[in-house]
Amino acid sequence: MTHQLKHAMAAAILATAAMAPTAAMAGGKPADPDDRFRHWSVEASGLLSSDVWGAGAAVNYHLNPYAGAGVGLMILGTMSDDTQAGVMPGGQTDWVAETGLNNVGALRAELLFTTPQLKLGSDRECGLALRVSPGIDVPIPVNRTVTVGYTPHQPGSYEVDYSDQVENHGGKALYGHCKVAALLTIDRLELGAGYEWSNFDVYGGARNISIGSTKLIGSDRKTIHAAFVSLAYKF
Repeated sequence: MTHQLKHAMAAAILATAAMAPTAAMAGGKPADPDDRFRHWSVEASGLLSSDVWGAGAAVNYHLNPYAGAGVGLMILGTMSDDTQAGVMPGGQTDWVAETGLNNVGALRAELLFTTPQLKLGSDRECGLALRVSPGIDVPIPVNRTVTVGYTPHQPGSYEVDYSDQVENHGGKALYGHCKVAALLTIDRLELGAGYEWSNFDVYGGARNISIGSTKLIGSDRKTIHAAFVSLAYKF
């Protein structure tokens, strides 16, 4: 009798195991591993205003669908000429500086605040949302160095007599920005477009450089108002 009971219990266990997948299917579609929330994303972006361009890459961590943070590197530049020149006091010597100052790198960190998505399509794999991203920027380097060449102040004299390096001091080390974007999410891809405000100064690392009695950077600092686009991949 005991032997028959053991056989009956074994048959019941096997039958229950065989029915489990069917029961799960009956309750609905099995969970798709690709539907889980993804905490990380990599992002490429670009911005453009009337006088400033930028391109960057970042890594973002999303604590939940509505809050996160990101860090990255941004390259910013201006459309202006990169050569500065003048005459030293006394009028005997000309100077020229191929500055390389019209583009600069920056470390960027920002917070990510995102609204709930408006789901689109029958499969609801697409969604629209808004995101606000306040952050900070640290220029690399904070203070710039330029090489200045000196030539005699006379017609037809272009050969450099001597040159030296001039370094800026007291450059601003911290700037702020804020971005507002509309986001379109398609599966793991996230497309963004919006507006960015920033007080970043492309020439901030050289504004205190003077050659003779002339300020190397004479233009006023301008606040950046730019349009930007971004593309992110979640993983």
